[in-house]
Amino acid sequence: LLVGTNTEKRLDFEKEKRKDGKKSIHDYPISTEDGIQFAKEIKAIKYLECSHLDLNSIERVFDCIYEWGYNKYIKNKK
Repeated sequence: LLVGTNTEKRLDFEKEKRKDGKKSIHDYPISTEDGIQFAKEIKAIKYLECSHLDLNSIERVFDCIYEWGYNKYIKNKK
């Protein structure tokens, strides 16, 4: 599972970018599309994004982990 965190910083980044126009390559947030592509490259089960400002997004991450673990347990039990 690949998880993109601090997604709220995308909005902050856009605001800051307009102010000075200069940013280091390490300051750029990745896009959702880039996250999905990278998840495919590393063969992650899924790409999810979350923010501490959106508790539902954090819950989705834990739900996905639980579901994956439960399914793996059931598969190995057979």
